[in-house]
Amino acid sequence: MDFQVSWTPRARALLEEIVRRVASEDDPSAAERLGFRLIDRTIIPNRFPEAGDVFRKLNREDIRELACPPFRIIYRIDAGKHRIGVLAVWRGARGEPFLGPTELNETAAAYGAGGRLRAIAAMALNRVIGRANEIPWRLPEDFRWFKRTTMGGTLIMGRRTFESIGRPLPGRVTVVLSRSGFAHPGVRTAPSLEALAAMPLPEPRFICGGAEIYRQALPRCSELYLTLVKREIPDGDAFFPPFEEAFELVEKLRETPEFDILRYRRRTAPAAPPAA
Repeated sequence: MDFQVSWTPRARALLEEIVRRVASEDDPSAAERLGFRLIDRTIIPNRFPEAGDVFRKLNREDIRELACPPFRIIYRIDAGKHRIGVLAVWRGARGEPFLGPTELNETAAAYGAGGRLRAIAAMALNRVIGRANEIPWRLPEDFRWFKRTTMGGTLIMGRRTFESIGRPLPGRVTVVLSRSGFAHPGVRTAPSLEALAAMPLPEPRFICGGAEIYRQALPRCSELYLTLVKREIPDGDAFFPPFEEAFELVEKLRETPEFDILRYRRRTAPAAPPAA
């Protein structure tokens, strides 16, 4: 059974990744040449349990499973029509749905105020996250993962972190925390973390630096996505704050010789913002 959906920006970005990966498996220029497009219909696992039957059909040539950590996507290729139909989307184990009916059918305009915070960061073995207001390593694979994970959501950062990037990143809302009247085209500003609760921002909402913003925001974050860079940076000048007592490791999303990507979950409920 198919179910008509209207994709949120995050769901659209995730599923369009299938098109890019499938079309460019053998030829980097294949995506443009073949012009694959997505079919806007899907099975929603937690609403239609029979979606599990899809896995028994994976031996069919036109039905495949894509590992797009931490997601698992079942899709069908219609090469004759240059289309890819998404049959199911899971997060983690096959029986655990990721995109539920609310997320898939919620439009960008329907996002309300409030929303939970997540932190996303990369640190070296000695907790360094920056040097001279720059990232002291270059890991293209981690940058691509960061883009896929945050696409369609909100990036929340301090002024210095934004100035090190120099521009709002495409496909995401950028919010700069500043009390000094900071302004930049295409960027929203907030005077404090407390002010975020009253702003209609798309989910998911990620805290992404710098060190002082992490220190203030971590007590309010429900999750932490941490890239652990397997090296020490001796001359770093910005450090990730201690978090180990408040968060527990629940999943290793990726493991490479240069870095691991880890997902942590808060052991207790995040701190509520102070009353106005």
